[in-house]
Amino acid sequence: PAGYNTIARFKEVLERNGFKLNDSGGKAKSSADGLLIQSSTVAGMVTATFVDETGRAIPHRISGSYVEFAERLPLPGAEHLSPDLLRREQRRDGFEASNADKIFESTYNQQTGRKRV
Repeated sequence: PAGYNTIARFKEVLERNGFKLNDSGGKAKSSADGLLIQSSTVAGMVTATFVDETGRAIPHRISGSYVEFAERLPLPGAEHLSPDLLRREQRRDGFEASNADKIFESTYNQQTGRKRV
């Protein structure tokens, strides 16, 4: 819905509600053409139990899941259309490997160990 349909606005809402955002490469990562903007939450830590070679159960804190979200802006020639008239094929598609590397850091200790801002 309007007011939540941009990464800039949506990340403000998430942070205001206590979510920690991945700040590796910035809280919003843009493609070279500026038409794909991505962000993600930081993975929450969970306790998982692993069994060692002797059969003993050992709990470890590991990264759980994180949520990635993207804003796909209109392609050249479609930027004049109102959002309700835009079709999927008129928006930026694809995947940005350089952004993905930063998004995957949502599970790294540097992110999960950070205090909320």
